[in-house]
Amino acid sequence: MKLELKPRKLIRINKTLLITLPTIWLRQYKLEKGNAVQVAIEDDGKLSIIPEASK
Repeated sequence: MKLELKPRKLIRINKTLLITLPTIWLRQYKLEKGNAVQVAIEDDGKLSIIPEASK
């Protein structure tokens, strides 16, 4: 299932840039503050975010 979501804006905190994750995705994978995720850069430049539990 692919959901079309609104574009996300980068947020600057000190020298770090962040984005928020969609609540629907966080709930689906039961993720909350402190959980780990893997981030992969694909060959085409896209980022993949993989919940640790789904490994």
